[in-house]
Amino acid sequence: MTNLQITSQDSLQTMSSIEISKLTGKLHKNVIRDCENLIQEYQKMFDLLGSDLSSLIKTSTYKDLNNIDRPCYELSKQATLDLMTGYSLPLRHAINKRWQELENKPKLPANYIEALQSLIESEKVKQSALDQIETDKPKVEFAMAIKNSKGLSTVSDLAKCLGIGRNRMFYKLRDHSYLMKSNEPYQRFIDSGIFKYLPDDPFVDASGRSYQTYTTYITGKGMIVLEKKFRSENKNGLVIINGDVRYDH
Repeated sequence: MTNLQITSQDSLQTMSSIEISKLTGKLHKNVIRDCENLIQEYQKMFDLLGSDLSSLIKTSTYKDLNNIDRPCYELSKQATLDLMTGYSLPLRHAINKRWQELENKPKLPANYIEALQSLIESEKVKQSALDQIETDKPKVEFAMAIKNSKGLSTVSDLAKCLGIGRNRMFYKLRDHSYLMKSNEPYQRFIDSGIFKYLPDDPFVDASGRSYQTYTTYITGKGMIVLEKKFRSENKNGLVIINGDVRYDH
């Protein structure tokens, strides 16, 4: 016999008599006989109803090992279940399990239009994911900024998270009285754990004279406080809820 013959006609999922034979261990000729008996029963019923049984079961062909066309049947789920009525429970279980697998498989497009629509939907999903990545980018950068090795961030890090320039960020911090004109933080904000004002490596000029410089750093706590303070100008804000840092959507 050939491999499993699963086909889909007019968007109707079917199971072939070949597969039924393989799943149940019955000879294909005996499955064919059962299908023909089922058709006779259907004809008696459908002749009275004036309905067409092609949506339930239809003839088809498969190629045997010698590449010769042989007859088989394609059965809908309803026809398959009707056929299984006279079979033993283990055989019915095998068929039911296979139908569940078939129904859980993604449906392939039936024509060019469906394929195009599927492609468009797929591209929409991809674009939506890319847009979300772009939206989340400042949040990721913010998280990375407050997780550096020292647990400290620069004013440039905060400016980048808020989507503004470094000089403008310094101006805002001075304007809100966090920093002095020299960009040194006021002592009360150092004491409250918002800033650190740390010495740099000494600078030595051409004459050999050494100068000590300092840099303003923002602590992890400070990044959260300052980001929240300025989030009215930034849609990707953070809030603190019960001690947890969360994004404010």
